[in-house]
Amino acid sequence: MFSIHGAPELPEQELKHWEGYKKSGPVRIGNAAYKQFQSDVYGEVLDSLYLYNKYVLPIGYDFWTRIRHRLDWVCEKWKEPDEGIWEMRNRAEHFVYSKLMNWVALDRGVAIGGQAFASGGSREVDWRAGQNL
Repeated sequence: MFSIHGAPELPEQELKHWEGYKKSGPVRIGNAAYKQFQSDVYGEVLDSLYLYNKYVLPIGYDFWTRIRHRLDWVCEKWKEPDEGIWEMRNRAEHFVYSKLMNWVALDRGVAIGGQAFASGGSREVDWRAGQNL
């Protein structure tokens, strides 16, 4: 997440002098979610890349190596609680949706590897094992 100027931090501020739509305050600008761990996003991204690879253009090898590194990272991190799409402000939890989307990331990674590069090798075994979340 980045600001319109490319800054990686989006500090949040409350505008106490505004009451919000139908007095639904607080009104905030910025986005504190930039500090959160949201692991579900990797499933959405890998699903999009899978569809792109299948229906638009094949993914190149250099990009595939970057995807492989991210899949390895998903295998390491999926067990950690996150704030998920719910953007919990006070705690991280184990959300079913996040776990499901981590599974999707690994599934699509295996599929992309099979479509484009015959196999992910020993990593593919790790990714398939990771799907047994």
